[in-house]
Amino acid sequence: MPTFLAVFLAAFLFQVSAHSADRIRIGFAPGASSTPFPLAQKKGFLKEEGFEAEIIRMSSTVAAAALASGEADYVTGISALRGAIQGLPLKVVASYIQGSSQTLVARADLKSVRELKGKTIVIGTPGGSPDRHARLMVKHFGLEPEKDVKFASGGLTEGLLRVCSKG
Repeated sequence: MPTFLAVFLAAFLFQVSAHSADRIRIGFAPGASSTPFPLAQKKGFLKEEGFEAEIIRMSSTVAAAALASGEADYVTGISALRGAIQGLPLKVVASYIQGSSQTLVARADLKSVRELKGKTIVIGTPGGSPDRHARLMVKHFGLEPEKDVKFASGGLTEGLLRVCSKG
């Protein structure tokens, strides 16, 4: 755990904090994937690396706004990525996940993402992680999310996106 945090926090050394070089404010969203920072603070790992950090629990919906306004210097999670995509002056400085935990699952007769044109993708809650990831996935494969596919809300397990048969 200390090695992981040292590598992750090394990225912070190259960024200018809104408060000072050694005092940072890190926002984290509730959930199991966001436990490293509160745990690192409790175990003293941040202090060992020379950081005076304030760890702030915040909902994912306010993370981008907190960064843009200077209320937080860094946030964990993908939520701020949406703000960056929408034009807020934000930048990803580190990532500890090699790829997305979201998975696009379709019927066996669909062989490629491009075959989703005209189909409906069930994304859970509009604006949530599955929704954002699904839009990024279809765009990456050459489809226009707002034009080529339809997105519908539905009860899903986090990380699973489902393709329905009819648009």
